[in-house]
Amino acid sequence: MKVLLINKYSYLKGGAERYVKELGELLVKHRISVSFFSTKPKLGFSTLFRKSMGRKGELGKRIFLTDLLDFEYLPVLQKVINVLKVFYNNKANSLLAKAISQNNFDIVHINNVYYQLPTLLINTLYRKKIPIVMTVHDFKLVHFNYNLFNFITNRICLDALSGKFLKCFFHNCTNDSFFDRLIKVMEAYFCNLNGVYSKISLFIAPSLYIKDILVKAGYDERKIFVLPNPISISKYKITYSQGEFFTYFGRISKEKGIDMLVGVADNLPNERFYIVGAGPYKKELELVIARKKLKNVILKNWLRDSELKKVLGRSKAVLIPSLWPENCPYAALEALAMGKPVIASRIGGITEIIKDSYNGYTFQTGSVNDLINKVKKLANQSKSEYLAMSKNARETVKANFSPEKYFKKLMAIYNYATKSIG
Repeated sequence: MKVLLINKYSYLKGGAERYVKELGELLVKHRISVSFFSTKPKLGFSTLFRKSMGRKGELGKRIFLTDLLDFEYLPVLQKVINVLKVFYNNKANSLLAKAISQNNFDIVHINNVYYQLPTLLINTLYRKKIPIVMTVHDFKLVHFNYNLFNFITNRICLDALSGKFLKCFFHNCTNDSFFDRLIKVMEAYFCNLNGVYSKISLFIAPSLYIKDILVKAGYDERKIFVLPNPISISKYKITYSQGEFFTYFGRISKEKGIDMLVGVADNLPNERFYIVGAGPYKKELELVIARKKLKNVILKNWLRDSELKKVLGRSKAVLIPSLWPENCPYAALEALAMGKPVIASRIGGITEIIKDSYNGYTFQTGSVNDLINKVKKLANQSKSEYLAMSKNARETVKANFSPEKYFKKLMAIYNYATKSIG
């Protein structure tokens, strides 16, 4: 079988790219012919799969990279040109045609494509009768606000589920500039009017929650298969020690509930907290920590995989205080794989992973007091209680997120998609 993976970023930027990397390596391991279509990586970043997809001479036939569109720090004319490429990009279309002619793909597996890779690439694949499977990493299919988080009210926004994007455009739930908001709403209506996503053969939903959202928005339930993200447990060494501090790692932005961590640290001065990552809220976070004179909060930039694992190994638990409905976050899966309990918001797909008093705790979304109580509860566990929870954490990943189980189910989905086209 020949598979083409498509994702808008070719470097390890976030959870979607992490998934694509895991998926590509899993397919290659099972001797599936894998090619990759994406945009060129930013300076300082390496392309996913470059080490796992054969010799250097073969990479030109397996990895296809078009230009990364930039919408910042550009003259107005160049910005307008790049906006037009959101709707039609001749260079990207020609490159896709080249990839198809060289490889004769049996199936195309797309991930996040919007804004960077024109969604009309889907039309090209559809015309050539190539089955398309899409893993739905966020809520972009139902709302141009891809995380459903209203940055004005700090609540979930479901106003666009019926396709009424203008309502969200005017109340500006994304808190964007007029220009950025205009691009997003135009692209949303463009995809709807062209029926772009209706041409996808099957959808993979990493959580029951996101499947339910898709169905509410009008997607055919028969075309949606729930399949949580895989994670290779062999890459994570379990540590049973009760740890020294609580850790958050990931994007530092408002929808991640970062302010709550400051509130917890302020109320629990005897506990230490590590915050690892970067994002638009980091400078403001630094100011808040300095103003409150919090000595028990340690802020770190992105860490290499090996360094992050060392931090996780020394952690008591991983905190996921998200205000937006996370889908199937790798932060939770990585923590559990290392035997670390997770304390997370009771929202979205997280509740399908974290079970109270078994592999961690959930708390009422947005409640600092409830989060404080759960942190105290874990910190006060006996060694035997913590050990049991640690083992349960590891077992959760082993039983439910195994790459081998994922591969078997994925092949069934691929085969079904192929038959549906035929």
